[in-house]
Amino acid sequence: MLQVRQVRAHVCRVGGRPSVAAELYRQVATTLLQTDGPEHPETQRAVTNAEACWRAVKDPAEAIRIAPDIIELRAHLPGPDNRKLRAAERYLRQLADTRG
Repeated sequence: MLQVRQVRAHVCRVGGRPSVAAELYRQVATTLLQTDGPEHPETQRAVTNAEACWRAVKDPAEAIRIAPDIIELRAHLPGPDNRKLRAAERYLRQLADTRG
């Protein structure tokens, strides 16, 4: 089932629906975190894909709506010295600043 969801996410991503893709990748990543843990390469890929799709969302309001789920994922895989988590938080602040 996860593979099907990943394929759907990829199709949405290349089809110009990044917010749907981000949600699908988030679902996959959440499941993989529970079953395989944060160190598993597939888990890390799913989190990275979810974040990349989130960053591709053009509508700031939509991106801000999705942000808490992506930040929560990133908290599980923050990267060395928490750099990836901090970068995601910084991006969210930039989104909020563009909205005024």
